[in-house]
Amino acid sequence: MENTVLIQAGKTTAVRFELEGISETDTEGLSVPEILKKIRGARPAGMIHPVFQRNLLKLDSNLPFIYAGLVYMYYRKKEKEHSLEKLIKQLQEENAMGFLESWIYEEKLQKLLVETAYGMNVETDWDGGAGQLVKSVALEKNGNYYRFLGNEKEAFGHFLIENCQAEGAKQENGMGLVYEEAGKCYINLSLDIIF
Repeated sequence: MENTVLIQAGKTTAVRFELEGISETDTEGLSVPEILKKIRGARPAGMIHPVFQRNLLKLDSNLPFIYAGLVYMYYRKKEKEHSLEKLIKQLQEENAMGFLESWIYEEKLQKLLVETAYGMNVETDWDGGAGQLVKSVALEKNGNYYRFLGNEKEAFGHFLIENCQAEGAKQENGMGLVYEEAGKCYINLSLDIIF
């Protein structure tokens, strides 16, 4: 059975990171984890696609940074942790954004996944769910069927976090390659989030 892709890796969902302490020529032939080990620092420098960034901001003003943290966490590790739940636990432990309550990472990412499952996409400006009339959502995985009613967003969010996987983008169309712009180095990274 085919997987359900909630967020598809590519230019429309890519996070742009500014890299410190490295040049484009220093990274030829290196994998993304190897590049991230060589740098002195990295910071999110926005999303490549403005619609995706606006949609994240409409959900929560911290969500672009939390999503960027999730993407960075995935690529920073040499061993790829595919469980979304485990990646979020790592985000919570490191708490790079300094939230007083670490559960905020999971709550905001749950909101993103639920709204994406309900129809928010990366190519259309989201109306905040005003036009949503979701009676239920049904998903199938490995022969098992799961159904959530439209008013069960919290339970649905927990379910998605527990059952989704993250996979990195293929190094094509400029993804995962260091490039220079106006004297600064950048890398674009994105993830598939799959049920």
